[in-house]
Amino acid sequence: MAVLHLLSNPDALASCLAAVAEGDSLLLIGDGVLALPLVASSKARLGVLRDDAVQRGTQLPEAAEELSYADFVSWAVACRSSVTWS
Repeated sequence: MAVLHLLSNPDALASCLAAVAEGDSLLLIGDGVLALPLVASSKARLGVLRDDAVQRGTQLPEAAEELSYADFVSWAVACRSSVTWS
């Protein structure tokens, strides 16, 4: 994985998606999970922090991976850098 994009603000989705490159990962956290219905066509590997999705009553599409906090750390370690979209 090249870059991990952390989206915590659904209002930043358009800017985030414009910056995502092939091979990047996009992880929706916090209120960012509310943007999930709009992310279906992303080039990035898509993940959603499980606890945040549950707290907001968000349903996960098949294309999204449900991540625990341990999975979140694994994704961060596997990427060369990260960008937070808030």
